Amino acid sequence: MRTFIIALVFFAVGISGGYYLWALNGVGEIEHALGKPIPLPPQLAPATQKSAALPLSESDIASGIIGQWQSLEEEFSREFSVDASVLDSYLGSAPETIAGRWAVFTAPEGEKPPFPVAPGTVYLRISNPEEVMYFKVTELTRNSLELSYLDGNGVQKFERK
Repeated sequence: MRTFIIALVFFAVGISGGYYLWALNGVGEIEHALGKPIPLPPQLAPATQKSAALPLSESDIASGIIGQWQSLEEEFSREFSVDASVLDSYLGSAPETIAGRWAVFTAPEGEKPPFPVAPGTVYLRISNPEEVMYFKVTELTRNSLELSYLDGNGVQKFERK
C-alpha cells in the first residue's frame, strides 16, 4: 500500500510539473518540441527557413538587398549598390558584365510597369542599356534572395556572397 501511495504522489507531481512547464514555456515551445516550425521575423530567419510569415516592407527589401548575390542555378552574380546601381556578372566561356540601375517599389512612380500591380507586393525593377526587367521579390533573408521574373515566369535564386 505504501508503494502505491508513493507512486501516486510521484505521478501527481509529474503531471503538475509537466503542466507548470508547459504553461511557463508557452505553446510555442511545445510546438517546437513536436517538430512543428515556429516562424521567425524575416530579419532573423536563417537561410534554411522560409520567411513568409511576416511580409517585408519596401524599405526592408531596399536595404536588405544591398550586397553581392551568387545565383544558385547558373554562373551568374548580381551586385546591388547603395547608389541604386546594379552589376550583373556572367562567367563561363564568354564572360560579360552588364551595369544598370535598380529600384524597389510597391506602387509605380513615373513609368507604369507592363503588368497589373498587386497591393502589398514588392517589386524590383532592373534597367540596363539592353532591357528593363521586372521581378516580384518572393523571399529575402540575410543569406538568400528569390526573385520571380515577371516577363519569363522564371525564378532566380541567389545566396549572399
